[in-house]
Amino acid sequence: MNNTKEAKAKIKSYKKQKYPNTKAVYMSGIPNFKEGNAFFVYLDTDNEELEFINYVEEASLPLERIKEATSITEKEVEEYEKNRLASGLVTSALIGPVGGLIVGLNKKKKKKNTYHTFLSIIYEDKAGEENTLVFRTPSASNTSLYFNKFLNSLKPYLPAIEAPAKVEL
Repeated sequence: MNNTKEAKAKIKSYKKQKYPNTKAVYMSGIPNFKEGNAFFVYLDTDNEELEFINYVEEASLPLERIKEATSITEKEVEEYEKNRLASGLVTSALIGPVGGLIVGLNKKKKKKNTYHTFLSIIYEDKAGEENTLVFRTPSASNTSLYFNKFLNSLKPYLPAIEAPAKVEL
């Protein structure tokens, strides 16, 4: 982003277009972005891309390169980790990147029954490698619904995920 004035104008134009959007705090997955910075995440339906923008940094991701997008709460990851340790099973690629970030967050004191929700976007980079973008809610709350409206808007642009074949034991 060249300057704050240009960034403000771009954000204003996205708001005017009424693109689906969400506010989020960047955690990992975009080279040279500073962890902890707040972003607007816009679903630019005209250009079929996600736009990540604040007043200093900007990036875009073509929707065709997104493989999966989901949200998960700290509480869900904590429960998963407890169960995984007990059973030794690994069932989701999402838990890896998000799980590591949550370990650091859990060291901080938090209000009882409040959790951050994480937005995870698995995508293929320009080199064809699979990567994961991770954002979190701006503040902890007692609801996991923060990213739902945005994800529902994004869902029609994502590839259909096939259900695993039934396995008889």
